Amino acid sequence: MSFTPIPIPADLQDNEHIKVLNMLLDKGYLQEWDIGVSNGHISSRWVGYWGMQDKLTSSDPNDTNYSYLLKAHLCRFWQTLPR
Repeated sequence: MSFTPIPIPADLQDNEHIKVLNMLLDKGYLQEWDIGVSNGHISSRWVGYWGMQDKLTSSDPNDTNYSYLLKAHLCRFWQTLPR
């Protein structure tokens, strides 16, 4: 699936999940993080400091709820974080 990054929409600028993902990026836990679209579906992708790449894409082409998608993607980050 192709992934096209998009700018963070204005209505999500103060979103708590985006703030956490940006903090993880700033602190070096994530090397990369973007929201975007994959084949018309909302999507998020990140690369962890340990080299793992992950992309989460909504299965619903009509889904526009980035907040819920990012919450799920944060959960996946915490589950895969090396201990």
